[in-house]
Amino acid sequence: RRNGRSGYLNQCPSKRAGRGCVSTFDDPYDSSYVPPWTYAPSEEARAAAAKRGQEVATKSIDSAMGELVTVLRAQPDATVVEARDRYVLAEFRDPNFGFVDDVEFLFSSDTPGLVGYRSAARVKGGDDKRHRNRIKALRVALQPNGWTSVGRLNM
Repeated sequence: RRNGRSGYLNQCPSKRAGRGCVSTFDDPYDSSYVPPWTYAPSEEARAAAAKRGQEVATKSIDSAMGELVTVLRAQPDATVVEARDRYVLAEFRDPNFGFVDDVEFLFSSDTPGLVGYRSAARVKGGDDKRHRNRIKALRVALQPNGWTSVGRLNM
């Protein structure tokens, strides 16, 4: 487990490994790639606020991590295992079959407001759809706090 100390998370194992996985650290041309999130206000939001004579507050990493951990703890099948030093690890246990998926988040130290993540099955089985749906549900739960997907990178 990398635990974010290297500044990145593992890529997904090859499809031949038979484990479902999605990651922001995969090649953008790979089917397992998903775009990172941001908790920082967009340039459009900043410009709109400036027109109104308002300033958009920036959010600290600690504050954003707190929002993420709160949302993770609200998930009935999730356990937050670690949350420190820009890194969050949660385990999601399937209530029917008992298998565990690891979901990791890494807050960028280079790009303020950017959050990479990886959702992967520990054992063979499953597909990327379960991971994509979980990640989307988490992002939607964070949306009221200003979190959004960066969108697919144009290369």
